[in-house]
Amino acid sequence: MNRLITGKVAIVIVLAALSFFVIYKAVHIPITFDESSSFGLCEQPVWQIMMNQNWDGSPSNWPNNHILNTILMKYSSAMFGTQPWALRLPNILAFILFGLGMYLLARRYFSDSLWLLFVPVILMFGNPYLLDFYSLARGYGMGCAFMACSILGLLTYTSSHQMRWYYIATIFAGLALYAQFTFLLYWLAIQIILFGILVLEGLQGRRIWHELLATGIVALIFAGLCWYPLLHTQKGISHDFPTSGGFFDITILSSAANFIYTKKTAGLYTEVLSWIAVGIVIISGIYCLKKAYKDGKQTFTDPLTLLFMTLILVWAINMLQANIFHSMYPGQRTALIYYVLFAFVLMFLIRDMIAGDVIGAKVLTSVLVIFFIVNFYRAVNLKSVREWSYDAYTYDVVNYIDTYRQKHPEAKIGLKLGGHFFPSFFYYHYMNYNKLRWLDMVTRFDTVTQPLFFYGTAEERPIFKNYIPVQIFGPDSQMLMMHR
Repeated sequence: MNRLITGKVAIVIVLAALSFFVIYKAVHIPITFDESSSFGLCEQPVWQIMMNQNWDGSPSNWPNNHILNTILMKYSSAMFGTQPWALRLPNILAFILFGLGMYLLARRYFSDSLWLLFVPVILMFGNPYLLDFYSLARGYGMGCAFMACSILGLLTYTSSHQMRWYYIATIFAGLALYAQFTFLLYWLAIQIILFGILVLEGLQGRRIWHELLATGIVALIFAGLCWYPLLHTQKGISHDFPTSGGFFDITILSSAANFIYTKKTAGLYTEVLSWIAVGIVIISGIYCLKKAYKDGKQTFTDPLTLLFMTLILVWAINMLQANIFHSMYPGQRTALIYYVLFAFVLMFLIRDMIAGDVIGAKVLTSVLVIFFIVNFYRAVNLKSVREWSYDAYTYDVVNYIDTYRQKHPEAKIGLKLGGHFFPSFFYYHYMNYNKLRWLDMVTRFDTVTQPLFFYGTAEERPIFKNYIPVQIFGPDSQMLMMHR
């Protein structure tokens, strides 16, 4: 028992250290491209944010599918100011909720072994790409946290039949959807699963109507909140991000590449990880079928079977959505929904297959710990996030130009920016960071203006022949150039 207490204390220490990591990045990394766009939206009235409308009330062509995140950014900035950490505070709090949920999950389902106790933490928090989104003002991390809490509620409800866990499962599923519309896939899946549980359990009388009514009311509320903005978001996404490629390439390969942060790895390694993940899902399916054949109806309340069914339902709904509405498959950051579901399936597969096997638990947990720690160490980056790594040097560029201005007070300072860099600089210009209003900024699409400085990629250098590099930033060779 003392060893299990020690393990729980160790988990709390690990989660506290990861919270510090998340907070550090939230405070220190520059605002990114998409965050700047969300910041512009969060200044609108709440109703227009909820309806995804422009200032004049017309439907917005900009697909904001982070409604709850945008609203929470609005209130957070109203209370604490518009500094980056204040805009990112809702996701920092979502990470703390995520950590609490996974701690409760580990204590409830993995306390039979000190070694197994660490498996949920390793799988959920060992993905540096997922952790990035708790340091950003976007809805992906928040959606993953809410979905994880919903799954915890689902599992606990099926084992305890306490109604509060039923409500937790349904409400957090709706919050995940409202945080980021990709989680519509999970929201639909859990409605089907909860209905299936009621039917298979054969509940009668007031209780079944109580649960059906609760599910229906919550479903209608979130459906009503999401329907109008979702329609306009879908139009914008279909226009800007047309469907191309298959599910394996867009979703699974991109998830594997992001997990390893593409650090010092060949494309073959990404493919190997992808096929290993596919193999684990197939093994889980076979294992669940065997349990179903042996245990009958009871398998529907088995955690691994429930989680596998959830994963398959999400995938099936995704396939229907892609084929009927011709929408794109989740890729890159939107594919995080699959990583979290896959991690849940894997942790309970490990729990079932090595239950009671002390040596197996030690060996497998040790291998997982080593693999995830090595990957995390290689991928960890305190300067930027992978998805918008090109925005990592905003502060450096501003400081360089400001230093030049102080040395040359007679110079007229202007900055031309590559298209990807403009939103981050615009945010700081709007915020008057370091009294930045003196800087005259234009995008590269302005082909007439020739300001003193140009900041862009190495590929753009030949286009601007009148500029020479004065400083290079990062491994991608982003260049700050000065007019000859």
